Amino acid sequence: MDDMDRDPSQKTSDSLSLTRLREELRAEKEARLRAERALASQKEAQRHLTSMLPLGVVRFDKICRILFMNDIAGKFFGVDPVRLIGKKYSDLGVSPEATAARQRAVDAIFRTGEPLTEAPDVVVEGSIRRALRVRLLPEFDSEGQVASVLSLSYEITESHVFEQEYLNLFNSMQEGFALHEIILDEHGAPYDYRFLEVNPAFERIVKMPANDVIGRTVLGLFPEIEQEWIDLYGQVALTGKPTTFEKFFPELGRHYAVEAFSPAPGRFATIIMDVTDRKRADEVLREKETRFRSLFDNAPLPYQSLDATGHFLDVNQRWLNTLGFEKDEVVGRWFGDFLDAASRKIFHTSFTRFLSNGFTDGVELRMRKKNGDYIDVVFNGRIQYDAEGALQRTHCIFTDVTQQKKHEQELLDAKNFAEQANMAKSEFLANMSHEIRTPLNGVLGMLQLLRYGELNQEESQYVETALNSARNLLALLNDILSLSEIEGGVAELSDEKFDPREILLDVRQTFGMQAETKGLGIHIENNGPPGTLYGDGGRLRQVAFNLVGNAIKFTDSGKVRFGMRMLPNTHGKQTEDGAPRSFRMFDFWVVDTGVGIEPEMQNRCFEAFTQADGSYTRKHGGTGLGLCIVRRIAELMGGSVALCSSPGHGTEIHCTMRFELPEEVQEELPLVEQKAGIKRPRRILLVEDDPINRMTLRKLLLSLGHDVEDAMDGQQAVDAARGTPYEVVLMDIQMPVMDGLQATRTLRMLDPSSSATRPDVPIIAITAHAMHGDRKRFLDEGMNGYLSKPVDLQEVAALIDKLA
Repeated sequence: MDDMDRDPSQKTSDSLSLTRLREELRAEKEARLRAERALASQKEAQRHLTSMLPLGVVRFDKICRILFMNDIAGKFFGVDPVRLIGKKYSDLGVSPEATAARQRAVDAIFRTGEPLTEAPDVVVEGSIRRALRVRLLPEFDSEGQVASVLSLSYEITESHVFEQEYLNLFNSMQEGFALHEIILDEHGAPYDYRFLEVNPAFERIVKMPANDVIGRTVLGLFPEIEQEWIDLYGQVALTGKPTTFEKFFPELGRHYAVEAFSPAPGRFATIIMDVTDRKRADEVLREKETRFRSLFDNAPLPYQSLDATGHFLDVNQRWLNTLGFEKDEVVGRWFGDFLDAASRKIFHTSFTRFLSNGFTDGVELRMRKKNGDYIDVVFNGRIQYDAEGALQRTHCIFTDVTQQKKHEQELLDAKNFAEQANMAKSEFLANMSHEIRTPLNGVLGMLQLLRYGELNQEESQYVETALNSARNLLALLNDILSLSEIEGGVAELSDEKFDPREILLDVRQTFGMQAETKGLGIHIENNGPPGTLYGDGGRLRQVAFNLVGNAIKFTDSGKVRFGMRMLPNTHGKQTEDGAPRSFRMFDFWVVDTGVGIEPEMQNRCFEAFTQADGSYTRKHGGTGLGLCIVRRIAELMGGSVALCSSPGHGTEIHCTMRFELPEEVQEELPLVEQKAGIKRPRRILLVEDDPINRMTLRKLLLSLGHDVEDAMDGQQAVDAARGTPYEVVLMDIQMPVMDGLQATRTLRMLDPSSSATRPDVPIIAITAHAMHGDRKRFLDEGMNGYLSKPVDLQEVAALIDKLA
């Protein structure tokens, strides 16, 4: 509906309401203007008031942000008030501690609404040091809530600051302090004194509050006090001369150090320090020093102490007794005065190192005794430092090793003598071996030639018996040499490729005739590794020959079985020259049906020169070396020997040894005995100076079908090689004119264009040098093979076929 349709009375009412609303708005605006003018007038009056007040006025909000600052406050803090508006209290240059204290005070006022009339004083550090006394007041909003905090501050004098600092120090000091005035009698003599002031520490010491002490006299508090104390303090008060003393106070049960001085005529002050703990520590230290001095003087070892220049500070009684000096003859002197010339040089070097490292151990010196004799000593020492790390003194003990060094020299002389004797023994054994093997080679060689000749049965038995006897003699010689090497600690193990099956076959072939003669069966049970192994096959051969030989010797009926097997779970890895190597343990075993061994002899039979039956009526011969050598070889090769035997029921023996497995697993081949023979004839140069051996070896080689020429020394061999193309050279070692090693080196350097024999011709050493290590030495010199005299025809044939 529009205005024309409205009731006239309604129109009049709306007009009146609009008029009233306008009147109310105008009245409200005028009231607001009056309030703003009043507020501005109030602020101006407040600003005028604050500028006129001799106070610094600062208004803060809840987080100590500055809302207002008058000029006086700006002067106090050295800042422009206008520029500080909106900044924080910490921007006024006060300390962090003062800032934190002000924030805590503001927090308290906002929380409680109560003024803080004893706020912490503020010290402003600037070009002028100012101390301000501060009062904090809350300012409320219209709802009665704290809106801000007003800080009123005024400057306090420097003397007041010092007075306050002194009071703080006075109250916080750990030492007891008391100020007194002396009381004189009618004659002017001290007879009492009165307490004027005491600090809290004094209250704690005497266990009395200040109110019970101040103003009272000492006789009133402690009637039993001795007059000497009053006289002592009276002298300080009257003369002004200070005094210091320490005393135990029984009534307090403590030690105190007292300093007394006169701050003004007729007055004296005392500073009392509790030194009970120090006294106790001093007492403990004195006890320790007494104990140390007792230990020092009665120590079983000579002791000395030097300063940083090497001069004596102290020595103990044992030191004096050892060297024969008096103490006043030693202290203060330089240590080098008591040493020989060589030891003084050592001392110069070792003492410098001692001072640098802080310790020394095992320094050997020769010290001079008072009677002129010298002793050998070994020094050990440490350095004592003070709290700042500076050297105070050295502490050293020495051990007299004169007799020890004498014994060491005697042992060294004995060792040298033993080594010389052992060397002489080794040389004797080597010479004996050489001299025995040389004729034995002729004997065995001739017997082998006869063996392969046309013989009847009886003659064949004679030859076999002679061969067995010669081989037994050779085995005995080998046993003696092996035992000597092992016991002398010079035994070595070779590291060569060998086929253990060939060794087993050699053993059966060697003892086959002997077993057949006794009616025994001899069997190899092949459960060993296929193909070849790496290690000392010669030691395995020696073990096998000894054990099987013993079994044949002590078995009269039944059979002898032997073999070799790889033990499970015995893997071992080693790395040499960066190449991994795999080792396993192998067991060589022998079982016989012989006479067995008595229980009490089963351990002793492994000792040298021990036999199960040592009587003159014993049935079986022997030297008693076999089992001893077997055990020593087993231990040398990382294994052991085990024996199981029962009298009348035979013996079973196992010997374990370590060998290296080949990288490739080879196919197991059947055991086939090799007969003496050759694949094809070859042109051979035989170099041998002994005519019998030369003839024997020549006949053996000719019997094998080879074409043989001979030479009597190395020079003849070299000359012959230049004109004749030899396919193999058999070389003796020990020969006149030129030995076998020099001849080998010369042959290797022959010019192929001017020599009929090639420089790489296979050269086999055939020598009576059979000590362990000889074989390796000859091969290292350029030889290709090695056979020790006496040689076996089959071994000669096999080695020639292998190398040529």
